Order: sequence, then C-alpha cells, then structure tokens
Amino acid sequence: MYISGNPLLAAPRVSTTTTMQPLTLKSLLPLSAPVCTCATTTHPCLQRHTHTDGFRIPPHRIVIDAHVHIFPPRLMSAVWRFFDQHYWPVVYKDAYADSQVDFLIDQGVRHVVLLQYAHKDGIARGLNEFMATTVRRMNEKYGMKVATGLATVMPGEEDACGILEEAFTRWGLMGVKLHSHVQVIAANDPKMDPLYTTCAAHNRPILLHAGREPNSAAYKQDTYELCSASRIDDVLTCHPTLRLCVPHMGWNETELYVALLKRHRNLYLDTTMMLSDLFPTVKGTPTRAQLAKWMGENSDRILYGTDFPNISYTWHTEFANLCDEGEYRLEEEVLERILYKNAMELYGIGKDGLGVVARSSL
Repeated sequence: MYISGNPLLAAPRVSTTTTMQPLTLKSLLPLSAPVCTCATTTHPCLQRHTHTDGFRIPPHRIVIDAHVHIFPPRLMSAVWRFFDQHYWPVVYKDAYADSQVDFLIDQGVRHVVLLQYAHKDGIARGLNEFMATTVRRMNEKYGMKVATGLATVMPGEEDACGILEEAFTRWGLMGVKLHSHVQVIAANDPKMDPLYTTCAAHNRPILLHAGREPNSAAYKQDTYELCSASRIDDVLTCHPTLRLCVPHMGWNETELYVALLKRHRNLYLDTTMMLSDLFPTVKGTPTRAQLAKWMGENSDRILYGTDFPNISYTWHTEFANLCDEGEYRLEEEVLERILYKNAMELYGIGKDGLGVVARSSL
C-alpha cells in the first residue's frame, strides 16, 4: 500500500499478515492523499485514476455494480468536501464531472444500481425525481436498461411513507437507500418501522448502511453506539418479509452479519470496499481467507459494488482482486452470483438490463 504519486508518503505500509495491534479507523482518518491499493498480480496501478485509465471489463464477464452514488451537483460537492475533510480524497471527481456514472457503462459494466441519501427533512422528493430523471437519461442514451435507481427518505419526516409510495409508483424506483451514520438513526428505531412496512408491502428492498465503519469524529453520534448487527437482527425478526441489504459486508462486524445470513433468508450483504485491502489493520476487518470462505458459503446473498465515485483507488481494484487467479479463487458459479445474478434478483433487473452481449448469451 502506498500513496499514489509519492511512495515516501506511505501510510500505513502494512500487509494483511501484520502482527501489530488492530487499529480503529477513526485513528487513521482523514487520509491526506489518495491511498493506492490498486496493484494486483496482473493489473498494476496506473496512478492516474481517471476515465482514461485504460481498464475495461472483459466482454465475457457480466457485471452489475450494485453500489454507485449520484447526487445533484451542489449536494455531491458537499459530499466530496466531507470526504476530503474527514475520510479520504475522492479521485474520480473529474470523471464524474465529465460523464457522471456513465463512465462505468463505458468501461464495460453492464448495469449500475444508483443510490443517494437524504440528510435532512424536505429534500427526499427532489432527490427521488432527480434519480428517476438520471435513470431515464441513461437508459435512453444507451438504448437499453443500464441503470436502476433507489429512492431515499429522511426517517420520521412528514409524509415519509407517502414519499416512498410516490417514488415506487410514480418514479419507478426499485428500492430505498438509508444511511444510519448520516441520518443519525439506528436500524431498529421506531421511526424506521413505517418505512420497513411500506417497502415490504411494495416488495422493494432497502439498502441500509448499518455497519459501524467508516466512523468519523465529524458525525453527530458515534457510529459504534448507533450501529450493531443485533439491531439488524431485531429489524428482520420484526419484519420477516422485508428484504434488506447491508453494504460493506457490515464492516466492522462482518462475522456477525455473515452469521445473520443463516438466521434471515431476506438479508443480503454487498462487498463494497471490503475487497480493496484499503484498511487491513483496522479492527474487525476480515482477512482474504475469511472473505473467500464467506463468499463461497453465502454466494446467493452477496452483491458486488464499487462505491463509485467516492473512492480513493481505481474503480476496478475490487473487481480485479475478486476475479484474478490467486486472489480469492472463487468458483465460476460463485463469481456469477456475486457479480450480477444476486443484484438481478434483489433489484428486479431483467435480462434486458444486461446489455446486448448478455442477452445473446444467457
């Protein structure tokens, strides 16, 4: 691991086999420069991180990126300021400004699941309309279904359930994105129950950032107090028909979330950031061996995602780590489920949403 463009600024230069004491992520953040973890056996880091980095998904490989962020320009700029000040530098600002998330489709990703979150009352309706407009624009541009959009809402705001009803029935959004850290709400807070009921009634899944990381001193409430796997267990026990996906594999309680997969058939996880080796020494970060085992055993309920554009490494880092021989050594059937089939099932993406090549090969 090294800082892109200046190996003398390495931070922290450690491997997954280190014996040093586990760190908290809060103690490492913010990062002052992009952390490059992009080098793999066959894909050396190009240190540019732009839309011209030259990598494309191989034509034989079908990929749905199930974790891609979009926001209206002013709000995205605010998100990036927060990342720059409290997390890490976002290296895909220029690529996003040039082509938004069309960048990923142009690099061979077959379909993207788009998400955003409301950080205060009164903005969700506008965000949901923006999402629907973006999905429509992308699908029309490429002449096929390349994008699926998720709605958002601020839990507890006036007419919260009505906002979701409108998002599903008027705008055609296929799920909901919520964020315990940003919205300062626990997964099992009573204000969440009406939202869960509404989503279950419409058979729409929720993507809920309920893992403790990345924690930050800038948050209004410590995420270790706000988030826990036990809260998700409570939610799914009370709402057995709700389909719920926890991103980042519930970092830093991944082992507990994997155990919950066996208790709740309606729970899913996504891999976003967990395959990047970005923070191998942070307490609770699983090893590659653990991840390979868990992905193999639970391949029907784990989805691939990148977190584009809000990352500090190349967008294909995790794809390369997942697929390159010698990294995780997953069976082809397992790879296919994680890379696209589970996203199809969870978000209702048909074969017509996988591109021309996919339609002729499935």
